[in-house]
Amino acid sequence: MVIIYHYVRKNMEWNGYSNIWAFDGVKSAWKSKKGTSGEINLILVNLLKDADIKASPVLVSTRGNGRVNVLNPVVRQFDKVMAYVTINDKIYVLDATGKYASPNLIPWEVMNSLGIVIEKGGVGTWGWQTLWDEKEIFKDVVIVSGIIDEKGQLTGDAAIASYDYSREKRIPVLKQGRDKFVEKYFSSPNPGLQVDSVKFENEEVDTLPLVQKLNFSQSVSASGDYKYFNINLFTGLEKNPFTAENRYSDVFFGANQKFTIAESFFIPDDYSFDEMPKNVRMMLPDTSIVFTRMIGVEKDHVSIRIELEFKKAVFQIDEYPNFREFYKKLFGMLNEQIVIKKNK
Repeated sequence: MVIIYHYVRKNMEWNGYSNIWAFDGVKSAWKSKKGTSGEINLILVNLLKDADIKASPVLVSTRGNGRVNVLNPVVRQFDKVMAYVTINDKIYVLDATGKYASPNLIPWEVMNSLGIVIEKGGVGTWGWQTLWDEKEIFKDVVIVSGIIDEKGQLTGDAAIASYDYSREKRIPVLKQGRDKFVEKYFSSPNPGLQVDSVKFENEEVDTLPLVQKLNFSQSVSASGDYKYFNINLFTGLEKNPFTAENRYSDVFFGANQKFTIAESFFIPDDYSFDEMPKNVRMMLPDTSIVFTRMIGVEKDHVSIRIELEFKKAVFQIDEYPNFREFYKKLFGMLNEQIVIKKNK
């Protein structure tokens, strides 16, 4: 399946049009090596079937097109056709127009939606199917270590491993150039931070996490005998997006999420830690979001471990007040600073 998927993706050029049809037939598209999303993915389905793989077309509505009305579905509600594959009871949903998508992931634009599987004779998997796998998540692991010198300069290194949908989201930006990637994910969210070097691992291996390793430097803030610094670095969680008092639609993340952050910072010998942020565990009443922060302090360094897990992908409008309040507290804790004081 993977070989056929990569072959079609490599050899067929998508003309930018999304539809559920093959207007001129798949033979014409195959001959010209160019076609609509419908033509390319129907070619994919046919080649999979020729290889004795159980594959069928699935009509989908992408996220930008909106959810379908399952009680009264009409053709115009669907804007794309993909391949629905079953191997050893595992379901795969493939879109050969996605140049950087992994065949092991349900395409992000239809994850957590419904599709209609089309199969001759109306047997087996024909009909509505939920396109969802709770094991396919948006996951980042962030490891940061740094040293603060007497002049208040923080220098350090970081390693960010982006798994599954986080990898899929970052790869297209990386393909546009390293400078653009650094600006979007590292420099812009952290004003005043200088990225001195960066390298990437697994850029071409879509089954492995995208690993980003960088060296950075930054001046910490100071006031009299005190210095203070931000520990919310490279997490992608720098700014709270849910500050509006009212919400008129569901909060839809698309997939479950997990963030793991481990940090260690050393301070100058003639400084000591002032009052520290507290260890905390916080969750929504239904435990759908869980936040844990553990901080350990020794004489010259502090270690922080943060875990944030989203156990569901959709939050209804009536859940928004609790959700919004949780986010307010969450970002307050994420952005708490470490304060150190010069010894007398």
